[in-house]
Amino acid sequence: MLLLDAAQFGDGVAESEQQTATTLDLLARAGAVSTGTKVRILHPEWDDTAVQDEVAAILAETGAAAPDPVASFPQPDQNTHL
Repeated sequence: MLLLDAAQFGDGVAESEQQTATTLDLLARAGAVSTGTKVRILHPEWDDTAVQDEVAAILAETGAAAPDPVASFPQPDQNTHL
């Protein structure tokens, strides 16, 4: 019987770019992944600064960085009963 060394083949099969894109798309549709995580998965070699810069650019381009308009609504007085 031929015994194969794990070092010859590595720890596992690398995911293709298409598989990674499909996985990220499904997670994004489910609202189960942040923009930062998506960037880190696509660019594992990037440092934190590069990831943060890319996240900021993506959020600015998509309008997701806009402030929450509801946050500026007046809040009811906690002591007032409706």
